[in-house]
Amino acid sequence: MIPVVKPSHAGFYTCQSAHQQPAVQSQPSHPASWCPDPAQTTTTTVPDISMTSEPGLSSSSSSSSTVHTPTLKPPVIVSPLNGTIFESPHGSGLELFCMVLTGCQAADSTVVTWLVNGQSVESSYLDGRALQGARRHTRVSEGCQIELRLIVVAMTEEDIQTELKCVTQNEGGRQEVVTQLQLEDSTFTWVVVATVAVSCFLTVVSVFLYVLLKPKRKKKMDYFLARQNSTF
Repeated sequence: MIPVVKPSHAGFYTCQSAHQQPAVQSQPSHPASWCPDPAQTTTTTVPDISMTSEPGLSSSSSSSSTVHTPTLKPPVIVSPLNGTIFESPHGSGLELFCMVLTGCQAADSTVVTWLVNGQSVESSYLDGRALQGARRHTRVSEGCQIELRLIVVAMTEEDIQTELKCVTQNEGGRQEVVTQLQLEDSTFTWVVVATVAVSCFLTVVSVFLYVLLKPKRKKKMDYFLARQNSTF
């Protein structure tokens, strides 16, 4: 019985029978080639060979028992979504997360990686400006979630239309999600900054001119007419 089928289990399997009495003829071996198919339930036929202990007599009865190995579900990438475009200003950093949902029994054997234009991060042109973080496992209600970060230190014009791909695979299957890098349009940002600056400048000038050109009010004075030598 093979509880969990893995690609490394593929190969030739031989069933052999041995007997201590030399006069007894043993049954020949039964080699079988087996290649596991993760998409289907594996059925293994186990031959049952029995022999009599009397010399010169041998009888064999072949019976088969079927062992069903449960199939594993393929991993599912829950984030990012396929076709997502990540934008960042020139010279700024960017952090991306690839989150994969899979069964907890297959979490350790599930491969998750980032590819840059179809190449590994270390082999791509982003080597030195990008790196993969450590993977993190989290148990959720649907199973286990694997998180893998990709950190881009600084965005440049070279990163325009760069294709980033998150790939995950285990015995149950494979899935990949394609995203892109894009530089933010700085024109709109500068227009907003310039508009705010001009508005502040005009407000200060308006207040200054109002204070400077404000007409002065004449003070009202009360005059008392009194005759000389008059008393109050």
